[in-house]
Amino acid sequence: MNKKVNIGLLFLILPILFFFFINFSREHDIWFLLAHGKYLLSHGIPHTDILSMHSNFHFVMQQYGFSLIISIIFQYFGSIGVILFIGVLNFLILFFLYKLCLLLSSDNQYFSLLIASFIDLLLELMFIVPRPQVLSLLLFLLLVYLIERFVKYHSNSLCWLPVISLVLVNTHASMWILLFIFCLPFLVEFFYLFITKKDTRIWTFLFFLSLSFLVGFINPYGYEAMFYSFDSYGIKVINSLVFEMSHFSLSLQNPISCYSYLFLFLFIFECQEYSFLSFVRISLCDRYL
Repeated sequence: MNKKVNIGLLFLILPILFFFFINFSREHDIWFLLAHGKYLLSHGIPHTDILSMHSNFHFVMQQYGFSLIISIIFQYFGSIGVILFIGVLNFLILFFLYKLCLLLSSDNQYFSLLIASFIDLLLELMFIVPRPQVLSLLLFLLLVYLIERFVKYHSNSLCWLPVISLVLVNTHASMWILLFIFCLPFLVEFFYLFITKKDTRIWTFLFFLSLSFLVGFINPYGYEAMFYSFDSYGIKVINSLVFEMSHFSLSLQNPISCYSYLFLFLFIFECQEYSFLSFVRISLCDRYL
């Protein structure tokens, strides 16, 4: 193992250490999730809102699976157990970030360790909290990694796509539709390969994509959970209070925009495997420095 890789491993340790300094008390949704999980353990799946002041208010508990997991962990291991569970999910995110970077950078270990560490540190600043989004992040990361393996190695990794769909729709249904949005660029690429090179892998991809859609019906709420996002997004009050659902903005006051700028900076200045980006970076330095 060379010196650069050893330095990269030190970078990999940073987000693991930083995790233990995260202030989890800032996250209040955990009590909402625990309340739902406690109800699930005693009464099963609800179809009316158990926490609403209104009676018989139709309700889809789109996070029921994650609420159940968190509630069981809290019941037996307390708050420390919940934090450790989130820590395990965060470690898996870090690991698969590294694996994905390694895959895309032609096995450049130093580059992969560096980028994976920086991205996970950025995520820990705001998004690694006891909420189902942590599991969703891991599932989407797995999705991209498995498809990239299929693209590069012609492997059978796509067979895991329906499993990801099943877990996602039962733990964080509002994010389920994003699974197919993430697949769109790959679909375009496969279509292009089919037209230009008669590459027939598009049929395999479409088969598992269709199977992933059908698997989405395997949940207690059926199509209501699958298309939950269409009923919950676009409401002005929610958009104004929840910054993740706010409109796109280039303003530095928007946390999402700040993260986008940071990711763009990392992408341009660290992706040295790509000659075009290296050329642009060197040209700009020569011109303005």
